Amino acid sequence: MELRGKTLQVYLYLLRKEEVGVREVQRALGLKSPSLAEYHLKKLEEMGLAKEQFGRYVLIKEVKPEFVRDLIKIGEILIPRLFLFAAFYLTLSIYFIYIFLVSGENFFSALPSIFLASAGIVFLIEGIRNYRKFYY
Repeated sequence: MELRGKTLQVYLYLLRKEEVGVREVQRALGLKSPSLAEYHLKKLEEMGLAKEQFGRYVLIKEVKPEFVRDLIKIGEILIPRLFLFAAFYLTLSIYFIYIFLVSGENFFSALPSIFLASAGIVFLIEGIRNYRKFYY
């Protein structure tokens, strides 16, 4: 069995929360019925990724499929790793722009900040595309 489609979305939700109920999954993911949410949770249980305990499903094993490896878990939030690179490059470019404005040097001393900003923007755009791929 493979993780894909709605089962993948249920797995990602369970990965964030670590323990969920059937109706909670139904509401959070906009599924039409609780039985559909239970179906996907049972699939995760068959895969050995979740376990039912007292009517709630608990994450028992984290897998790192190729597309999930690019996510970082911070609390309950899953964010693409590219957001961290974007934040680093954009912060560095802001710092260099500040130094350029304070020192009043010629245009060529601003070039590193332009390259860093463009790299940060590229990482940000790719991170947004990855984020949408996981949640939409």
